[in-house]
Amino acid sequence: MNNKILKITILTFGMLFNFACSKPDTLEVEKEPEEILETDTEIGFVKTLKGNYNVGEQVEIVGFNIKNTSSTKVKITEISSKIRGFGDDKSVKYSAIISENIEIPIGGTFSTPQKSIFTIPNSLAKDAYAVSIYLKFSDGAQRELYKTFFRVSDTQTLLTYKIDKEEYNGLPVFKLRGGLSAEYTVQKSAASFVSGISHSWTSPIETIASTPDFLERSINNTIDFYDGTVGATTPIETVIISTGIPGVQYLARNMKGVVLPLHFLVASGTVKEAQTILEYANNSGYKSYGTIGHDFSITNTQSVGWIKLLDLPTQYKKFIEDHQVKNVILLGHTGTDDGETQAQKVADTRGKYEENSLYLMRFSGDASDGYLKQILSDYEATRLSSVTKVADWEAGIIPAQINNFSASVKAKTSATVTAVTANDGVHLWNLGTYTSLALIKKNQTIFEVGGPAVRGISTNQYLLGNPSYESYIRYVPFLYFAGFTAEFQYNNWLSTKIKSAVNSYFPDIVFEDLTFWTNDASMDALLKTKGLKVRSSNYSAGQVWDISNGLNSLTEVRAVDILSKTTPSAFKTWNDNLEFLDLNDLQEVSNKFPEIKVEQK
Repeated sequence: MNNKILKITILTFGMLFNFACSKPDTLEVEKEPEEILETDTEIGFVKTLKGNYNVGEQVEIVGFNIKNTSSTKVKITEISSKIRGFGDDKSVKYSAIISENIEIPIGGTFSTPQKSIFTIPNSLAKDAYAVSIYLKFSDGAQRELYKTFFRVSDTQTLLTYKIDKEEYNGLPVFKLRGGLSAEYTVQKSAASFVSGISHSWTSPIETIASTPDFLERSINNTIDFYDGTVGATTPIETVIISTGIPGVQYLARNMKGVVLPLHFLVASGTVKEAQTILEYANNSGYKSYGTIGHDFSITNTQSVGWIKLLDLPTQYKKFIEDHQVKNVILLGHTGTDDGETQAQKVADTRGKYEENSLYLMRFSGDASDGYLKQILSDYEATRLSSVTKVADWEAGIIPAQINNFSASVKAKTSATVTAVTANDGVHLWNLGTYTSLALIKKNQTIFEVGGPAVRGISTNQYLLGNPSYESYIRYVPFLYFAGFTAEFQYNNWLSTKIKSAVNSYFPDIVFEDLTFWTNDASMDALLKTKGLKVRSSNYSAGQVWDISNGLNSLTEVRAVDILSKTTPSAFKTWNDNLEFLDLNDLQEVSNKFPEIKVEQK
């Protein structure tokens, strides 16, 4: 080894020896730990200031929370909104920055300010638009989540059902636009309460465009309509909280009550819209779940959804108090063996009928996939649970609704609560017949003026009917579903159950001697073959109130008949002087027809 190599070796060894023998506090200088950024965040409930906007209005996002759910602080360089369509074109139409350069400590929350994100231009189509929240993190990561939607509308857009009112020679006339069975009970019960008349709904049926605040809007509309029609503080003996099953309009008339719907109808082109309606409702204090599907009475290419209340809304409570309501009746059928009950739950961790749960209705069995693809643009992207059965879309009431409403009514008002149910929905159709007969029997001396107490049967297909008018002319309703033949309805119900019910109250009346007023051509033809006396209707004229083309629809003919026999004020006086059914009478109906269950809660 030469001298140069030896010197280097000794020098190196010496340095190592000195390093090993140095004191600990001189070993090294501590460095700052390298910063680790994570992107685990939770975006809270997001909504726009309004559910719908017109051209020229500014869309504003209400402030919302972003929570840091990661194990260290989060740095976000940009929070912005993205506006997209729900249809085929999902490209970003508008984007706006909400906040920039924020830090959220572990477990902390950042609240965004309320922010105007854009102004509706003339070029934007009248439609629903998705709002997503975009987060860009300082490490370059990005997240975008759909959170809500809003609708661009105009004065022609129906955002909830509407009941137009007018007078015909002093007779109140009500005309429903939008909605279906539940909404029709509102106008029908109001028409009976004020001794007026109404058609069922316009034709073709108008659909209700979705907005996140749809349920709240519909509840407020219902209360405002009643207060404007019967008076804001007019005493109302009975309120029926119910689905739209046909017999309920007759129960309301025969007990001098009104109907508050258990659910409301809305059109939703996507699963996301329906989910957003439920999220908005439940975050706003309206416990609810929903069903969505197609309905042949509207169209196969547009959805119908029922947003179903699970508990008493504040507005219903106030209505009960303001109108000094004594009796609240909860009505619906509790069986699941009939009606359109097959469904698939949108897959999530929620239990059956839990708040926010949503069901896609399979009205057509295996063929439903095709219909659901037509009406819901995000159907194929939606995870679904296995096929189950849920409460019928039109008639069903579930135990949670009965229990929750009953407890809330008793806790928050002085009204009594009674559940009126049946295991099969058809029995609640017949409830219209039973309670009409009970009313006539209770007021027999009034109804026997000028002839027998019962003089005819009004064969009302589905939701056609005018309860006050029918009882005024001494007719009893037979309510039946158009999906079965006239022969089936005659053999299974009209000539058997309905005939027996009439004779149970009035044994001296010969059923076959009554007049049968039909509103369906096939029932008309069948009854004539049975040798019965038939009063026909102008079937081509329908039932919609539109006097511009003559007084020939079923509703118009009945209005003319009222005015040919009496005056509007005398018609009202006759109605108001009846002794209406009470809870004891309702219990007697149940005793006579035990398929109707009446239970005090």
